[in-house]
Amino acid sequence: MPHPVGGGTWFLRDIFPKARLIGYFEWYYHADSSDVRFGRKQEPTISRRILLRLRNPVIVNDLLACDSCITPTAWQKAQFPEQFQGQFEVIHDGINTAFFSPRKTVLNISSLPLTGEEEIITWATRGMEPYRGFPQFIEALPALLQARKNAHVVIAGEDRSCYGPPRADGLTWKKYMLKRVKLPSERVHFTGSLPYGEYRSLLRCSSAHIYLTRPFVLSWSMLEAMSCGCLVIGSDTEPVREVLTDRKNGLLCDFFSPGKRTPNCYTTIQPHRHAEKTGESTFSRWSVITPQRSSLCSSVDNILQPCCSLWPAARFIRSLLPHSPP
Repeated sequence: MPHPVGGGTWFLRDIFPKARLIGYFEWYYHADSSDVRFGRKQEPTISRRILLRLRNPVIVNDLLACDSCITPTAWQKAQFPEQFQGQFEVIHDGINTAFFSPRKTVLNISSLPLTGEEEIITWATRGMEPYRGFPQFIEALPALLQARKNAHVVIAGEDRSCYGPPRADGLTWKKYMLKRVKLPSERVHFTGSLPYGEYRSLLRCSSAHIYLTRPFVLSWSMLEAMSCGCLVIGSDTEPVREVLTDRKNGLLCDFFSPGKRTPNCYTTIQPHRHAEKTGESTFSRWSVITPQRSSLCSSVDNILQPCCSLWPAARFIRSLLPHSPP
């Protein structure tokens, strides 16, 4: 199953001419795409246009070489040229819902002076950058802290940009935003990147989890938060709306001005997490609507299903999955 990133799949069809290739595709890049245009008044420079176009040849090579193609969400499928969209099956990677599950736990992160009994607002992505709404989130924190007098904010992730160019002045977005917005260090905590166990305990202790993203690839972190039963406050953008319905399995807010709605949203936050009362994760409610995406095992099964006609051994592998259909 090739993933066309960095050119590593260019010659797979030549090396394995008889193999069945199922391509995993995340995004098709162009200067007029939603993520590039989102909230920007200026036209992309010619250099930016060229660099984006140069990311696509290996993707097109694999689209032509693969026997079948999968992509995690309908939103991501819609980014590909129309002539290729008929080749795609929408199958999400899957979340390990057995691991990321609601459970009362003690927060045991050495860098945090918190136990988990406090009211905790969480934010967690790989990097701190505009693609994931980090500047807007920091700007919204004064209103959040004013509305929730006893709340702590815990920010997990690395001080780097994973998508998009770095700042021209050499500052990271964290350093830049903390110069602009003064925040109380006794209530706003940065943990850096966390091991999975500590990350899960943070989500399980979260009173509310804030997730903002441009119209781009949906983060696993949002689904992991939903799977842990977090009350997710997500940006009102296409990838989020595909999995989160406002006031049904989460709350939506404006990407650029989350503070305009979030003070009202915060009145719904309780010191003890709502999942402990319902015994249900917000992700499980989503999976009722789209069961084919609900867990890692079901996603693996859905990936193997179209393989059965291409690769006979896929039937045997499917039979080994827990609760696998015949």
